[in-house]
Amino acid sequence: MWFEGNSLNSLIIPVAVVLLLAILLAVAAAMESRKRRQIIEHARALETAQARSLWAGAEVISVTRLGEYDSTGKAGLHLRMQVSGAGPQPYRAAAVWLVDLPQLAQLQPGARLPVRVDPDDPQRVFPNLSGMRFLAKG
Repeated sequence: MWFEGNSLNSLIIPVAVVLLLAILLAVAAAMESRKRRQIIEHARALETAQARSLWAGAEVISVTRLGEYDSTGKAGLHLRMQVSGAGPQPYRAAAVWLVDLPQLAQLQPGARLPVRVDPDDPQRVFPNLSGMRFLAKG
């Protein structure tokens, strides 16, 4: 025969390891692809919500910086606001926004800001100023 019993046994483990690695890589690629699709779907849902949002105003109650400023010149901020003009009564909302560093001076307690509010979810308050982007409800 062209092979010995021992040489076949010595191939089983390396082949099994290669197959296992191939399966793990395929699973990891599928998970990454699914995660990318979810991120894209979430971004599209936010774009849709912002497009149909209502004009309103907000007064900044508090601002908390989330971590350090990143290398892109932006900072993540947690804002608490008093929103008015989006319904019959003013209400409090909180949001996380990504803000260009030069715009930080506009986000001080007591500052009035133009915002847009999702009519289906009034706690989703979008900034209506350049250099600011909604990331999440607070």
